Amino acid sequence: MACKLRMTARILESGLEDPEAATTACLSSLKELHGLPAIQEMFAVFLKGGLISKVMKAERLENIMSVLFINHALYDFASKYSRKSPYLFTWPGIELNHRTFHPILNAREIVKKTSSSEEFVQQLNRVAVDSTEFAVNSRGEIILLDDDKITVIYSTGKSKDVMLPVPTESNVVAQRRMDVAVDSNDNVYAVTRLTTNDNNGSDKDFMLFAFDENYNIKHVSVLDFLEERACLYVNIAVDKNQDLIMLTSGNHQVQVYICENTGKLKFQFKRDGDDLSSLSISNNNDIMIVSVDCSAVQIYSTEGNLKSTIKVPEGHTARRVAFHHGICKINNCFNPCLGTTFLLLALLL
Repeated sequence: MACKLRMTARILESGLEDPEAATTACLSSLKELHGLPAIQEMFAVFLKGGLISKVMKAERLENIMSVLFINHALYDFASKYSRKSPYLFTWPGIELNHRTFHPILNAREIVKKTSSSEEFVQQLNRVAVDSTEFAVNSRGEIILLDDDKITVIYSTGKSKDVMLPVPTESNVVAQRRMDVAVDSNDNVYAVTRLTTNDNNGSDKDFMLFAFDENYNIKHVSVLDFLEERACLYVNIAVDKNQDLIMLTSGNHQVQVYICENTGKLKFQFKRDGDDLSSLSISNNNDIMIVSVDCSAVQIYSTEGNLKSTIKVPEGHTARRVAFHHGICKINNCFNPCLGTTFLLLALLL
């Protein structure tokens, strides 16, 4: 309680006038809190389980949730108001006997051991997704794209599969997933590459599948403007006008296509380079793409004009980019050139 009061006082004292100062002061209090032997023992006993953990379990869990609430409230505050991104991997941890418990990254370990339905507990029930082809809708549901289906993961952790319509062609030899995106109305758009074989050899078509907010199929279209030889892969996003933005690579060139959500082409422009990069849409309806040399995020208009370039820190390479519409910041996944650790960086647009 004392830590909560100190943090609240510091946020109110500095407030939005100096969010960095408020965050720094609160992190200092958090570090002190996490260093208390009673706090460390409380987490250690709960996570280890056994007979000892059953003694005063409810009171221990309540105190643990209070600690997690403080951490997540501060992290959300810093993410929203601070010009500097919270350093997630240097966030104060809780030292246990054989490990360090990270109150942001490891919170789900606690959630899995409780059946509480409180809203805050459900917010901590975050799911780890081992895929690059996924999207998240306004209900917090994660939509994963596979070669022949989409998998919906609900905030409770439960999931269901929705099969893609079976191709009508009889000579299909393969169907490969490309990318998936969600619009502001929670409609889902998935693109796959269909390979068929006949006497003349193999042929590839790119298919667009559109689902409504309840995952009922709306329509299926062939993206006939995507040429087989000039297109090896497709990344997609949806802008505020419900248009689909497609980034393709192949045959030593990268193309950006703007089309209606039915798959009808409206406009296209070429981007320098021959390597596919990540893309996203900003709150101004600008197209954000990782640069060819992975050193920056480039901002394009929907007419294909380069508006600005945002460099990532020196010594790092950008890998993927996403725009956080809630805090109006670019979330950029990057890694050190000489290592394999991937980090998340928030950039101001």
